[in-house]
Amino acid sequence: MIMKNEEAVLQRCLESVQGLVSEIVIHDTGSTDRSIEVAERYGAKVIRGTWEDDFSRARNVSLAAATGDWILVLDADEELRPLDREALRALTEDPNACYQLTQRHYTNDLRLNRSYLCAGVYPEMERGYQGYFDSDLVRLFPRNRGVEYRGIVHELVEHSIAENPALTTKQSGILIHHYGFTPEALSRRDKSSLYTNLALTKVKNEPNNWQAFYELGIEHNSRGRHLEAIDAFKEAVRISPEQLWVWSNLAHLLGAVGRNEEAVEAFKQALRLDPTCKEALSNCGLFYYRLKAYGEAEALLRRAVHVDGDFLAGWCNLAMVVNRAGRPAHAALLYQRALTI
Repeated sequence: MIMKNEEAVLQRCLESVQGLVSEIVIHDTGSTDRSIEVAERYGAKVIRGTWEDDFSRARNVSLAAATGDWILVLDADEELRPLDREALRALTEDPNACYQLTQRHYTNDLRLNRSYLCAGVYPEMERGYQGYFDSDLVRLFPRNRGVEYRGIVHELVEHSIAENPALTTKQSGILIHHYGFTPEALSRRDKSSLYTNLALTKVKNEPNNWQAFYELGIEHNSRGRHLEAIDAFKEAVRISPEQLWVWSNLAHLLGAVGRNEEAVEAFKQALRLDPTCKEALSNCGLFYYRLKAYGEAEALLRRAVHVDGDFLAGWCNLAMVVNRAGRPAHAALLYQRALTI
């Protein structure tokens, strides 16, 4: 783990790995709160360092200090379910496997692409938050096999794993529950200048990397800088026009700032790449809903729930559109379907 001023969340994270790990290694990059005291209370080996504008460098310091056969990487605002400990331990039987874990990011902002409503599947982890979105990252891997982090921001070990033909990457099916996008987390600290500066440095150093511009667009958008986000997304699809999620995010933002004709074209590009993408269909439907074009909105949302009959957000959005279109009895049936799911 790397950390800086994580006193508010650290205890829950360390509690979640009790009985699973044999050592805890934390690289602290300059905490001024009680984070180090909390970490040492749990027996952590704390390496005191300074921040050097490079997430990979900071993470690799912690990897170098570890002595176990396996590395499990968590952030201070992440937790594991106690019931998943045995399943995680069983994964270490394959010495050549590196495992993706699914980050479940809890949020009350359901405008995010690929976000879903919480449905009470993990009530002890959902904690009343409205929704979540998932992403897969390698977080469990054998030590001393050349696995290291790369990238000054949005750092990954996947590139170094790909260079070692003896290693394989597998999906674990295990969730990491992440609370960095919750309202209290966002109000507790503001990393906007740090992440923005690193994202700008990354696009300067990698001007032909569409992913770098996509990450910059996400950063701008999360801080309310919509016009800057649009420019970054446009550069990403100029470099690599086949990126579905960039087109979908671009379309959403163009609609949000009232550039409707451009938004329609961007949605068309997203759906050209995948006409069955339920999230793009749903977002496009919501765009037409805001324009009060209820017929077009309903048609798109019906396509979305046809793709996935258990698409909870799609059914809720469809019900909202049908109700606004003046058919409340039918909308009630659609909401009932959502409640059944």
